[in-house]
Amino acid sequence: MTSQSVKEWKRILDTIMKDELSEDFVEPVDWEELGLDDYLDVIDTPMDLGTVKTKLKEGKYKTFQSFQDDVNLVFDNCIKYNREGSDIAQD
Repeated sequence: MTSQSVKEWKRILDTIMKDELSEDFVEPVDWEELGLDDYLDVIDTPMDLGTVKTKLKEGKYKTFQSFQDDVNLVFDNCIKYNREGSDIAQD
């Protein structure tokens, strides 16, 4: 991993985070506040874009694949938890 790679990954993440459709994914799901008592029963590994950004800053991603896997996990979790046809879980 080079510093150039990290810069590119940061650019990709910033682009995703700036999209208005991503606003619900920037912070962890506050499942307690939302009354989603079964959230941790359904979602094995919670992930959000803010956590991805923190992990990127801390140098926790050694490969692009691991970075990409966490970004994808954010949206995969959404689809997994929310009912088919809900506005937030649209593919």
